[in-house]
Amino acid sequence: MKDQPTNGKDPCTHQKDQKGTSQAARQTLFDQYRQDADHYHDWATETVNFQFIYLNRFLDWLDYDAHPGGLSELNPASIRSFIFDYADGHGPGSCKWMQFALRSFLRFCHRQGLLSCDWSAVVPAMRAFKLATVPRVIDADQIRCLLESIDRSSAAGKRDYAMILLLSTYGVRGVQLRHLQCSDIHWREDRLCFPAAKGGHPLTFPLVDEAGAGLLDYLREGRPEVSVPQVFLTLRTPFTALRHSGSLSGIIAKRLREAGIVLPEESPRGSHLFRHSLASRLLEKGHGLKHIADLLGHRYLDSTLIYTKIDLGALHSMAAPWPKKEVTNS
Repeated sequence: MKDQPTNGKDPCTHQKDQKGTSQAARQTLFDQYRQDADHYHDWATETVNFQFIYLNRFLDWLDYDAHPGGLSELNPASIRSFIFDYADGHGPGSCKWMQFALRSFLRFCHRQGLLSCDWSAVVPAMRAFKLATVPRVIDADQIRCLLESIDRSSAAGKRDYAMILLLSTYGVRGVQLRHLQCSDIHWREDRLCFPAAKGGHPLTFPLVDEAGAGLLDYLREGRPEVSVPQVFLTLRTPFTALRHSGSLSGIIAKRLREAGIVLPEESPRGSHLFRHSLASRLLEKGHGLKHIADLLGHRYLDSTLIYTKIDLGALHSMAAPWPKKEVTNS
């Protein structure tokens, strides 16, 4: 017989106790952070919850659960090292959120006495220059392959099919899709109204037959019968709206993998993939930038300029020839 542990506990039970204790410590820390945010900031609940996604990644890197005291050992060099390592594997948007969350968290830790200094100022700014990148797109054949690969016999399939169909048809932002409410679908008028986002304006589109059929199938056969106003909900109780962009991005990435669609590493895996693709198709068909800006809900035309980098051939054909100098006889 194996020796019993000296403390009288079963080893497996002891490991579970440790894991539960560490998770409780992290939850306590986050509860304190939320209270602190309510006192010092006027953030929406969703903003704080979104910060927790990034703070969890930071605490995982710090190995906080096994070593909570590691917070007090932070210094400028270790903080910069974390940010630079994080930037190597994540896009500009994710880096921006990490900077915001980490700076706020470090200020909180100093106020709570968990850090002897306020290290928030040493978090470097990873700048993303406007128009510095070329949008990555998924072509029409790949979109059709993606939609056809989704098994619509389940609630998950009906929901995911309808979401991807709307994204590819209308090119709206993920937040607009997540905030879409049942009252925004005007069946009699064949209209679909998406809420405004990022300082833009609400978008109204004709409800095309294919999009309407996908929505109707989900609403009748896949969506839980609950009083939540948003159209697209989680699959498990309690049924709620998709609160985070990461939830939608994860669904899209999963469906892309299942369809066997391989995209370049730098390509977005979320709703912007379809947004870029719609802009590319409109540009190829000769639509003007003002028309594309209106369809995408851009407040300023400058935001649409990045899509002109998709098709350099089209840009060359649009360029006016250099005027020749006229020679006149004197």
